[in-house]
Amino acid sequence: MSFFAKVLATACGLLFVMVIPVSLWILNFTQVGLREETYLEPFQTEGFYENLVPLILPAMAESAQDDPTDPMDDMMLPGKLRFQDVVNNLDQDDWNVIAEDIVPSDYVKDEIESNWSTVLSYAKGDLLRLDIAFETGVVRENLMGPAGDRMVNRIFNSWLPCSAAEETLLENFIDGSNENFPYCKPSDASLQTATFALLTESKNQLAEDIPETFILREEIAKSENISLEQVDRNIYEAIQRPIALELALAPLTILLPCALLALIVILAVSSSKTFFAWIGWPVALAGIATLLPLGILPLMLPALTTGGGNVDAVQSEALRSVLRALIVSFTRPILVQGALMVAAGFISLFIAVLMPDPDEEEIPVIYPGGSTPGYHAPVKTSPPVSVTRTPPPAKTPPPAAPARKRQDDSAPRRVHVPIEVRKTTDEE
Repeated sequence: MSFFAKVLATACGLLFVMVIPVSLWILNFTQVGLREETYLEPFQTEGFYENLVPLILPAMAESAQDDPTDPMDDMMLPGKLRFQDVVNNLDQDDWNVIAEDIVPSDYVKDEIESNWSTVLSYAKGDLLRLDIAFETGVVRENLMGPAGDRMVNRIFNSWLPCSAAEETLLENFIDGSNENFPYCKPSDASLQTATFALLTESKNQLAEDIPETFILREEIAKSENISLEQVDRNIYEAIQRPIALELALAPLTILLPCALLALIVILAVSSSKTFFAWIGWPVALAGIATLLPLGILPLMLPALTTGGGNVDAVQSEALRSVLRALIVSFTRPILVQGALMVAAGFISLFIAVLMPDPDEEEIPVIYPGGSTPGYHAPVKTSPPVSVTRTPPPAKTPPPAAPARKRQDDSAPRRVHVPIEVRKTTDEE
């Protein structure tokens, strides 16, 4: 095997190591990643719905009360509390308990499951537009009902007692002369009543501001100040087009690794030993490379954040949950496939080590004339030919005499009859 063939075979092996992990992950995604049960079961077991409960209401408040086209929207009105500011100043553990009464986990589960089939249908290309809508009737009813009153009491009781300076600050806020609310529990009865009134008004205003249906396309267009057509284009480029490309290339992901292995066999394999050696190391390394993402992807989960707002927090939690579901669903098939490749690769290398080297087997060389000197040639190689003087050319033999033509039996034959001559004498 020439040096150039070895270089090409090595390049094909390295390319195989890089291609096979991508091929296996794409194949598993097309088989597993577009099924509803791949996500819904991990969502239930991994606590996805419970993790979204404390994020839903602040996200609704931020989306309903923030208008990026209104420059006065972010300004605090005198004597008014914005609900999202109240939530942002609560201890997270306290808010997690309070939110369960307003946003039940069963409500979150029903809304997610009803919309997830739409997401997968859009990803497969069955829908031209991603229409995701969340009904808010349950949340608005809870805010205006007894659950909303309990929420106000819990928020008030979660605050620390006010100092004298903070009570003065609270009085000025209620009068409209100060914009800084102290977020504390006053000891004065009149201030307590006024604080309850502020919280109740903020809660009721939120219930009125929340639309009956949250349409994802419209919320994205409003938050990013772009048109709905641009939103549809961005969603298509982020979801549908990459998945459509993966589905189209899925059959080729099998053919390309097979073609690379065939090239390795053509370029480098000259015996059974070299076959197992050249096939073993690419397959083993490709199996190890296939298993690496299973250890890297969980490390990426804490870094998956899209921003600092409440809506961004919901998006980040949803993205992390989807990725966790994919990792859970992919772990078993990827582990099996990668482990089989690693085992097959090392077994091939072990067989190559055990097999005898063809260059080490020797056979005696028989020279012309019957001599057998002490030299042995390797198997599958030609024995050396002794160099001698070129023999003189042989003489050309004379042409053979033409065969005598056989006499035709039908022609007349000449018969020679012997004649006896007798001498006569005078006596006769």
